[in-house]
Amino acid sequence: MSAAGDARARALAFTVRQRLVRPGERVLVGVRHGASFGLLNFLGSVREHLGLAEVAGAAVESSTDEHSDAAEAVADAGRLVRKLGLTFHGIRPAGPPGAPVYAVRELVALAREQGFHRVALGHTLADDGLTVLRELLSGRGLVGVSGLAPRRRDGVIRPLLRLSPAEAYGLAAEMPGQRAPDDVDTRRSLLAELAERVMPRMRAIAPSAEASLARLGREIRAMKRVGREDARQRVTVGAQTDGTLVLPTFPDGGILAAEVAKAALAYLTHRPVRDADVDCLAGILAGHKRRQGITLVAGVMVTLPPNGSSVHLKGMIREGIGRADIRPRPGG
Repeated sequence: MSAAGDARARALAFTVRQRLVRPGERVLVGVRHGASFGLLNFLGSVREHLGLAEVAGAAVESSTDEHSDAAEAVADAGRLVRKLGLTFHGIRPAGPPGAPVYAVRELVALAREQGFHRVALGHTLADDGLTVLRELLSGRGLVGVSGLAPRRRDGVIRPLLRLSPAEAYGLAAEMPGQRAPDDVDTRRSLLAELAERVMPRMRAIAPSAEASLARLGREIRAMKRVGREDARQRVTVGAQTDGTLVLPTFPDGGILAAEVAKAALAYLTHRPVRDADVDCLAGILAGHKRRQGITLVAGVMVTLPPNGSSVHLKGMIREGIGRADIRPRPGG
């Protein structure tokens, strides 16, 4: 079996094992660089095997500036997609010149509008490892580490997550016509700096560095899943008839404290939870940020009884309250 054939077989096995798609679904592939075109070629070649109703491509202009070459890059991508006999969607983000472009958000919105069930992205093993490395440097500990999940609740999937970039580009090289365009985004970020300066040195010292980091991300995600279920049970048990939530303390902190904090805030506020608020409440539950009196976190009143064995929470959502900073009661 050729290298490309082996990569295709492994990607197919991963897609089936992770249940990334179901028969009859329509999949929109975000195309931007060589790896994503490898994904498009892969899904196009296994569409009948997976029973997919449709595979289409889409590209998002990387800039809202009228004078940029983003529109031309999208047009080039469209020509390559159509050579595979697939439908192509070009996306021009709304917003003033210079406004940030969130490509995945644009793709998910288009998918919902056009009736696609999944949005497939071309992230590889290297992207997963780099993401874990960046998250390790965020200062949030293991709580802030997740890596790249194979699938997300918003329909995003990553079928090439176990392939190397070279293998993904090898799948792109099979496409008819000219080679897939390179990623021309020149914006600098921590991820870009790590990819250019740090990972090559780590790879030279430890060739399996990316795979090891990706495995760390998978193991932490598994730990979070267990912690999430435990957290839901603790919130259910701690819910009182008067609307107060009584939770135990977590001297060791870590992932379980963070998952309990996230579940508690979601239960009391009924709105999306910010990482800063989760970190704040998790610190209180772990005893790292304790103060006498009452503390407000994201509109939730947190009371610390004198014995210190539990924490009482009660929703007090009102305008002007919702910041993650800790504010003790006056005189407390």
